[in-house]
Amino acid sequence: VVLSFTPSSNFTMGANGLLNALSNIPGGTYTLAYSICEKTNLSNCSTATMTVFVSRPSIALVKTAQFNDENADGYAQAGETITYNFEVTNTGNVPLTNINIVDPLPGVVMTGSPLTLNVGETNLTHFQGIYVIKQTDINKGSISNQATVFGTSPNGRVVEDKSDDIN
Repeated sequence: VVLSFTPSSNFTMGANGLLNALSNIPGGTYTLAYSICEKTNLSNCSTATMTVFVSRPSIALVKTAQFNDENADGYAQAGETITYNFEVTNTGNVPLTNINIVDPLPGVVMTGSPLTLNVGETNLTHFQGIYVIKQTDINKGSISNQATVFGTSPNGRVVEDKSDDIN
């Protein structure tokens, strides 16, 4: 038989008949048409379509900080706290499981167990961090750190994002 498919900008067909997706293909569902013809009678063909789903897992993390002025004097002192809130969004096209956040700031106490997010779903409240300000932070004049979120796609691929941008 002779196997051929309608040309596509996102797929190629190898000499062995295997369909190959290009490495930069956008995630989504693609419908491809193909035909199978008899070698000795090329007019004897059957046509069909196939549906191919390309998985593109992706995740985004936005971290915000709220200074808790426990003594209400308007200034940060050692012993007061900062609450970190984390907005996690599944920006890919497949559900993500085992979503967790790692915040390497020494002394930050994180809450929130691994969670699952469907495609396009955002969670604003599940993860939180509390940090007690130290005198060394006051002396330095600032506290700076970056968290990372991890999630796992249905095929086991781990995706991550750092809290360095609004998206």
